Amino acid sequence: MTSSSFLNLLSEIPTDNTKILNVIQNHKNELREYFKQIIADKQLADYIYLLFESAIVESQLFKNQWAVNKSKTIVNALINQNNGTETTTSIV
Repeated sequence: MTSSSFLNLLSEIPTDNTKILNVIQNHKNELREYFKQIIADKQLADYIYLLFESAIVESQLFKNQWAVNKSKTIVNALINQNNGTETTTSIV
């Protein structure tokens, strides 16, 4: 399943269905940990994770990729700022 599939499912399940909730939370935690593995600055990794998640939601809402594209620009700027460079270093 994709992150967006989990978000769709989350809105559909009863609040007391902890089994499915745990699966979704585990997926989100694994994704967050993935960002922390590839980005040395853990706070920056959390920022990028949140941008990733919000971009997915917004792209679904507006049926458009503008949020994904804008998030890529923001992520690249954050990485470049963190590296102290003005190059086009990119992870996306």
